[in-house]
Amino acid sequence: MRKKDALITYLVFGILICAFLGALGLCALDMSSFEGASGRGIVYNEELITFSRDWKLSAEGFGEFLPGELPFTGKFPAGTRITAVNTLPSSVTEGTYVAFRNLYSFCEAYVGDEHIYSSPVYVSAHRAMPVPGWVFVPLKAEYSARTISIVMECPYACFSGTVPAMLLGTHAEILLYSRDSCYFDLYIALTVTVLGIVVMLFAFFNMPGMQERKRYMLLGLFITSFGAALMCGTGLARLSGGGDLIKYMGGRMIYLLCPLVYTSSMCATGREKGTRLCLVLAGVSFLTFIACVLSHFAGWAELSASSRAAALLMLCVLAVDLYLGIKDLPGKGRYYRIITAAGTASLAGAFVMGAMPRWEVYALYTHVRYMLVLFYALAQAGCVVYITYTQATERALLSKELAESRMKLMMSQIQPHFVQNTLSTIRAMIPTDPGMAYDMIYDFADYLRYNINSLGNIPIIPFEEELRHIRAYTDIESRRYGERVKIVYDISDVSFSVPPLSVQPLVENAVKHGVCRKLEGGTVRIGSCLSGDGHTVTVEDDGAGFDPALLEEADNRGVGIRNAVYRLENQTGAKVDIRSVPGQGTKVTISIPAERRSSDENDTRG
Repeated sequence: MRKKDALITYLVFGILICAFLGALGLCALDMSSFEGASGRGIVYNEELITFSRDWKLSAEGFGEFLPGELPFTGKFPAGTRITAVNTLPSSVTEGTYVAFRNLYSFCEAYVGDEHIYSSPVYVSAHRAMPVPGWVFVPLKAEYSARTISIVMECPYACFSGTVPAMLLGTHAEILLYSRDSCYFDLYIALTVTVLGIVVMLFAFFNMPGMQERKRYMLLGLFITSFGAALMCGTGLARLSGGGDLIKYMGGRMIYLLCPLVYTSSMCATGREKGTRLCLVLAGVSFLTFIACVLSHFAGWAELSASSRAAALLMLCVLAVDLYLGIKDLPGKGRYYRIITAAGTASLAGAFVMGAMPRWEVYALYTHVRYMLVLFYALAQAGCVVYITYTQATERALLSKELAESRMKLMMSQIQPHFVQNTLSTIRAMIPTDPGMAYDMIYDFADYLRYNINSLGNIPIIPFEEELRHIRAYTDIESRRYGERVKIVYDISDVSFSVPPLSVQPLVENAVKHGVCRKLEGGTVRIGSCLSGDGHTVTVEDDGAGFDPALLEEADNRGVGIRNAVYRLENQTGAKVDIRSVPGQGTKVTISIPAERRSSDENDTRG
């Protein structure tokens, strides 16, 4: 697939997928905005939603609280026992549950003095740890109109004092309500994940620069991973609580890896400044991940608590990236910088909110956080499209300029006075030396044929073809000027390619404006050799020489050399060095890197 086709394909694919997922998410949010109604038109029991009201809270050692309506957050030391008390309605029957999302607390439930439920735990480093996820407390018909007490004890200071909203209803009702409440966040997270995949595909198929490709492939991986972590943290109730721990562990592990993936993308940018700082941040991110994982399994600090360190580290990384991205990214336009800065700032806002985990119980908090991440993902996707578009535009402009340059050079090569002088020389030779006249006609025909063939859209040719054209030209000039013009060839390497009519104008300049301007004439030496990092072509004469500043003047000599140099530099990545001393001669050295030569040959043969 051509790059243009791939660009259009993945752009349309990404836009359609994101538009579809976004539309579903917005539709779900809109349909579930009616109190008591689900996205499928199900009308819930009013008690399902209103059961979060009229709760009385008491924290051990801190007194009682009347929050009015749950959820509630308060700052209490780790291990503080919080008791939430309410009266069950008279409509409680078999199959009714009190459900809530447990944020890493040990939970127990009592009806009166009867103990009816204990939340599951898992053992890490010989220590019991609470299982995060949804809690379903089963009720019986005899519990109607009785007092229920939910006792919570959180071993982590970052979550201690948090009491989530309480739901009352059947298992199916609670699952559906949870789904409808989390629909918007789930689709936002899925959209972020898809955008990350689109960014990776764009970078892999459409970015020619290796540094940009690595940078945005890693950013796409970061966005995809973060989207997966968001999906794990949507708080969606499950049919079975067995997968809550796996989902929780997976989401936290991905979250801890985010700084490492992001700093890796920063290291791949290739900035001249800040490289060491990016490497240091990458090392710190890796060590932080290892330390958090080891601390969890050793029982020193749980992942939910240590992930705050990852959030703070990520904020430092984003601050550095924002500074370097605005200041030290060469060749990027104003709009790119604005998009990059806005996206980075929104991601920083999401991580600031991530450093406040106790607020996860509030739906608005989660919505805003997910929307900030979505904005960042859209900004990065926009940057990829912007870079791809500008690079494609620059390539198209460069191709147009090269074509115009080649056409100007072709037209300047077939000069009327050169054709007239050559034909006059042939006419003068016919009576005296028919054999030499025949050879000169043959060379002249080759010269004209090569010039005419070069008018075609052939960007690059083997050096052997250019060398044949050079020999045809020098043979003509040698016969015209006799002993005044001596041509010496030292060709040891022809296994590379050059643009057509790129070396011949340099030889013509050496003959016409070099040795022919001396009465005694001179010698032109043409050589090629294999160097350590590529190929080298030299054109040297001991003629009149000139001031290199004259190349900027708009005469035929300046135009011909400038066009040849421009095409060599842009089509083969060559470095052209022109050194001339008036009265002593001129030397032109063309250095063609091997890797550029190989890639250009592949491009032109496809």
